[in-house]
Amino acid sequence: MKKTKNYILAFIIPFIICLIILYLKNILFNIENIYVSDLKLQHMPFLNYLKNILLNKASIQYSFSAGLGSPMLATMIFYCISPINILLLLINDIRYAIIFIYITKVSLSGLTMYILLKNKFKHDGFMTIMFSTCYALSSFAINYFFCIFWFDSIYLAPLVMLGIEKIIEKGKISLLYILSLSLAIICNIQMGFGLCIYALIYYIYSYNTNYSIKDTKKLKHLSIIFIISSLCAGAISSGILLAFISEYSNVATARSIQVLTQAGTSNLLYIFKNLFAVGYLKTNYYNEYEPLIYCGLVITFFSLLFFGNKKIDSTKKKHALIVISIFFISFCVDFLNKFWHISSPVLLNYRYSIYLGLFITTLAFENYIKTEKLQKKDLVILSISLVIGLSTIILDTAYVIQSFIFLIVTFILIILTKNKSKKFEILLCLSMITEIIVAGYTSIYTAEDLPLGKSTSYNSLKEVSKLNTFDDNYRVMYNYSYTDYTNDTLLLNKNSSVRYFSSVINGRVLEFFNTNFAASGNNNYRLSAYESPLLLSLLGNKYFYLTEELNNGLYNKIDSYKIKSYNYETKTNESKDIYLYENPYALSLGYVIKKDLKNTKDDNPIDYQNDIIKAFSGIDKDVIIKLDYTSTDETEYCNGKLEGTCKLFTIKNPTNTPLINIYANIKSYRILNTGVSQIYIETNRPMMIPTINKNLEIVLESESDLDQDRFYTLTYDKYNLIESLESLQNNMLDNIKINKNVMSAQIDSSENGILFLSIPYEKNYKIFVDDKKTDYYGLLNNSFVGLDIKKGNHKIKIIYENDSYKLYITLTAISIVITILLYYFINKSITKKQKLEQEKLEEERIKRQLKKENSKKQKNKKRKK
Repeated sequence: MKKTKNYILAFIIPFIICLIILYLKNILFNIENIYVSDLKLQHMPFLNYLKNILLNKASIQYSFSAGLGSPMLATMIFYCISPINILLLLINDIRYAIIFIYITKVSLSGLTMYILLKNKFKHDGFMTIMFSTCYALSSFAINYFFCIFWFDSIYLAPLVMLGIEKIIEKGKISLLYILSLSLAIICNIQMGFGLCIYALIYYIYSYNTNYSIKDTKKLKHLSIIFIISSLCAGAISSGILLAFISEYSNVATARSIQVLTQAGTSNLLYIFKNLFAVGYLKTNYYNEYEPLIYCGLVITFFSLLFFGNKKIDSTKKKHALIVISIFFISFCVDFLNKFWHISSPVLLNYRYSIYLGLFITTLAFENYIKTEKLQKKDLVILSISLVIGLSTIILDTAYVIQSFIFLIVTFILIILTKNKSKKFEILLCLSMITEIIVAGYTSIYTAEDLPLGKSTSYNSLKEVSKLNTFDDNYRVMYNYSYTDYTNDTLLLNKNSSVRYFSSVINGRVLEFFNTNFAASGNNNYRLSAYESPLLLSLLGNKYFYLTEELNNGLYNKIDSYKIKSYNYETKTNESKDIYLYENPYALSLGYVIKKDLKNTKDDNPIDYQNDIIKAFSGIDKDVIIKLDYTSTDETEYCNGKLEGTCKLFTIKNPTNTPLINIYANIKSYRILNTGVSQIYIETNRPMMIPTINKNLEIVLESESDLDQDRFYTLTYDKYNLIESLESLQNNMLDNIKINKNVMSAQIDSSENGILFLSIPYEKNYKIFVDDKKTDYYGLLNNSFVGLDIKKGNHKIKIIYENDSYKLYITLTAISIVITILLYYFINKSITKKQKLEQEKLEEERIKRQLKKENSKKQKNKKRKK
């Protein structure tokens, strides 16, 4: 029991501290408080989908609930491949399951760090556990809590280091190194890549601190073993990586990622602040400038004292300084920072900073156990460190006082512990635990800390969604949302939608939306009920759950409900009305069209949409109507005017449709008729503003002159729209049934034509018409699926199946077998060689001993004579 006690404590202490922080932040009993950013928008729906896969309720191949429909293998690999996700099957509520996955990964980081420190330094005690706890609850782990798919690398990195130590020590292939590194790569490619770079740096460091670079024989042998071990780790992970790359290359075509992060702009002041400040360290919500390397003040102080400790070899100090310098330079140099991330990091910068935190924690622990008493030189370094810390945290205006207090208390307790009595170590431990809790409490932000307004209750969302079961012929839009208008249908496992947010998304569909006024970014599309009724009808969106009543002259209100929400401004629970609308002119997920249409980037978006409906229906009538407008400079409406232009636009709508859409390259807008306003944080293309008004006055602000060639005001001719859509409703798919990755349907077509399927075009569909496999092709610039159909009644079946996954599984299996064989035969050969060398050394020792004894006997004989 004594042998396992510390292992249990190394796991359970971070676990308990996490629970304390969550309790203090009012999260344990109000769990939705923690669901912000990607944790809410992506991880919850994706992990919920993984849970359905594990329960055999969904397919890892494809989901028709993910937006318009999407392959899911790359998504699962990118977000959900961690073995810790098995907890999804043990905890029913997906919200609590995800939080306990996070806490478990943090706790495992404490356990694996303890294993590293115990084995590397041959030291076991409560301070070993405390140092490992500091690593587990570092600022990286707390501030990036909403990116839980990164955390496998955090608990695997210490095992990778220990595996390298075993390679250096024993000169043999290390299975620990191979398996931990390959699992880190598999669980998250980007974090795993950063760990590969760190592994190489640490191997060079470890070699140079144990052997001389001049020992070419040793260098060659260990380097070959390290390279073979690394290649084995790469080979084992290669099957998963190739599966991801293959699937991702299919769906990501035409995507253009706009990098918002200002990579490579950190500096020494930011870096030092992140060594000494206790609490929230990020300059903004997403952190563009500050590498999160804080692991506690004890770690900071003892890692700095490391370089003054006489008991530590100067060679080790020199190479440790080189390793730290590599990280510091990488934080400050753009191309090096990008290299660690494989490419430019989107929003969340310095994802590899945790590996520096890991490294300096090992330095701090080594110095701690080798320091019996602080010398004058140590006191000087400690005092200088205190002054630097007190000076740099002034940059952090939020938590200066608490940082000052902990800096001074830690400074005093370190001196008392090392120079007075070991009994003060208890107080030092209590201070460390308190500091971790305070740093965690002030770093982990909740929905209440962000200006989010109102948030829909997850349980209420599910309750309302259960009230109606819609057939699979059409799509449903949840304009009231839990995942910020993006992945609700995936979270609910319901009908597909014209909303989706994923880093693995079909680029051709994004391109289609971007050329048709639709609201979309570089990794999402999120249309609303106020947007193009033509586009929504063509894409099969028939039902809308809305937070306010809508009267655009087209949709019919069919029901209303009450839904619970939480108001983060007033911090109160509220109840609001939800309205269910039906679009009677929506087309099903498939219908017969006259002909396809190609477009170019130079096409006018208004003309392009008109051309689409004319080509599809064969009716030569415009549906979209361009409206006239006048504009004037009205400074009274432009307080806080941006550099550029600010104008008041007056738009007249003489048509029978009250819906007006504005397409403009703007920064913000304010509708004078209704008081509705919005500011766009980032705009790299024209945005569409939908509003229900017959006539409209709107103030638009832009950072530059409004480009009149890309500025449109438009509405829709109701009668032409209805006529065109009703002509297509005569030849639609019916009786659509969706089961996992399979869609089946029937169609009774009155004419020969092209069957348009409003699902994104992919290479891995198998489409059958009347049980005969049929060729298909891309429509609307390869955005959607089309196939030739003849007049008459037909059965349609669509299966998404990427058969290449079998090849990747085989590749991984072969790699594992090869790794085992290499491990067995190479290590056996090395063991044999080491045994022979040992026997040879022993023989030489015996010979020397015999020679020495014989020499002694001869001398004795001579004396006797």
